[in-house]
Amino acid sequence: MQNENKPSASAAPIKLSEKVGYGMGDTASNFFFHSFNIILLNYYVQDLGISAAAIGVMFMVTKIFDAVTDPIMGIIADRTNTKWGHFRPLHLMVRNSIRTDWLVDVLQTPISRKVENSFTPISLTQQ
Repeated sequence: MQNENKPSASAAPIKLSEKVGYGMGDTASNFFFHSFNIILLNYYVQDLGISAAAIGVMFMVTKIFDAVTDPIMGIIADRTNTKWGHFRPLHLMVRNSIRTDWLVDVLQTPISRKVENSFTPISLTQQ
C-alpha cells in the first residue's frame, strides 16, 4: 500500500507507437504556432516597414536566445519551491511585460508605433 505511487524500477520502455503518437501531436501544435510567425513576418514587413532581412535576423536571434534561456528557466522553475508551486510565481512576475507588449501591439497610436519597433524583438521571444 505504501509504494503504490512509486514507479517500479522495471518500468516498460515507451513503445514506438506512443512516441510516434506524441510526435504527431507535437507536429500539429508546431504547425499551428508557427503559422503566427508567418503572420508576424507579414505584419512587420508590410505594416511596420521593417525589411524582411532584418526580421529574419531577429527571428534567428530570438530563437537562439530561446534555445539558451529555456533550459535555464526550466532549471530555475524546477528549483522554485513556494506554497503556490513551481511555476505560478514566475508567471506572476512576467505577466505585466506580456500585457504591456500586447497593449502596444493592439493600441495603434503614433507613440505606440515608435515603442512597438523597440518591442518587436521582445514580442518574438514571448511566443
